[in-house]
Amino acid sequence: MSGRLGDVELELPAAPTEPEEKPGCERCGDRGVIQYERDGTTFGAPCPECRANAVRSSVRTRAGVPPRWAEVQREDLEVAWPSQFTLSEPPYFELVAGGGEYGVAQAVATCRFLDLCVELRAPGRWCDVGQACAEESARMRYQDQRFASSQPLVEAPLLLLCDIEGAATQYAESVLCAILRNRWQANRHTIVCTSIAETINGLQQPTMALLEGFELIELAAPQPT
Repeated sequence: MSGRLGDVELELPAAPTEPEEKPGCERCGDRGVIQYERDGTTFGAPCPECRANAVRSSVRTRAGVPPRWAEVQREDLEVAWPSQFTLSEPPYFELVAGGGEYGVAQAVATCRFLDLCVELRAPGRWCDVGQACAEESARMRYQDQRFASSQPLVEAPLLLLCDIEGAATQYAESVLCAILRNRWQANRHTIVCTSIAETINGLQQPTMALLEGFELIELAAPQPT
């Protein structure tokens, strides 16, 4: 496109074009309905992928998964999906240990947690260990009314505890131990994760004894580049 200003001809930049947005669902093009024909008649059926994504989104919100982990997809992970996850049978007691790089175990454990919430149709809770210990401590010691309407962590059908190294004090670890023991005795699905497998060696004996009953899933350490 060009124009004139006095005796000078100007080249005007072309109008910017908006990048074409790809549909989020390749199966139905984000319409939410898949059309098919039978005997010359067109029918519509709900898209199963859109329905599964809607369920997963609802699960993430209800479970309190932080934004940094909420959108992680299994396909985005740079580690192989552990084969133990496909072989495990309920009830699920799993300890996911990363290879030393922060975020790997948390991402894998969160994907596993969301998969189980959808598969088992069970409401779940996502907590880091520090948050869990503070919440249960306030509930048990002070009868804190802020938690009166929320479900105790020990009663959640499915629980993911991230960053077990967050139980930094003896009291915090005693609360963690109580959560794990109550869930173990009640056969409630529980996943615990840590960035470093050696972290569990520094825990007190009662907690270590409980975690020995968990299926240890060690993720490969990242390869140096």
